[in-house]
Amino acid sequence: MLTTARDQSTLAAEKASEAETWKRRIGQRLEFDIRNSRQVRIRPGRILFEGYAGRDAVRGNADHHACRVTWSLIDAAGRGLLVRKSEPTSPHTGNVASLELMVVGIRELLAGRPEDSLRELRIPVPAADEWHDYPSGLRILLVSPDQTVLVDQLCRGDRP
Repeated sequence: MLTTARDQSTLAAEKASEAETWKRRIGQRLEFDIRNSRQVRIRPGRILFEGYAGRDAVRGNADHHACRVTWSLIDAAGRGLLVRKSEPTSPHTGNVASLELMVVGIRELLAGRPEDSLRELRIPVPAADEWHDYPSGLRILLVSPDQTVLVDQLCRGDRP
């Protein structure tokens, strides 16, 4: 019985570590995208960044080429997939489009001002087609199907 309890606690610790790893990875990617972009569009279930957040498709290293990055929530048979798509905006970079699956099991992708509450973030953004100059920060939330906030990331728009 003691071995089973220890094994269960070890498994629980490993699961907690895995959860923190994907949350940290998403946070780092969002920070990179906001710091290297110049304009943003927020739509229900989608955030579009325009700027210089390009990455080498083979190695994954930042190369800061001009690109458009889209974070989207896609419904796949009731399971929310969060994907990050990067497309070069200049044909002269030699970069190619890339698509990454970031995490499975997300119900909502919400974004807005750093000071917005969860309720305010859920208010749909008007469907105007214009890009907005980049804010000093962006609050991004990922919500699970049971309404648990999995990620509440405050991304700073400060330029290095």
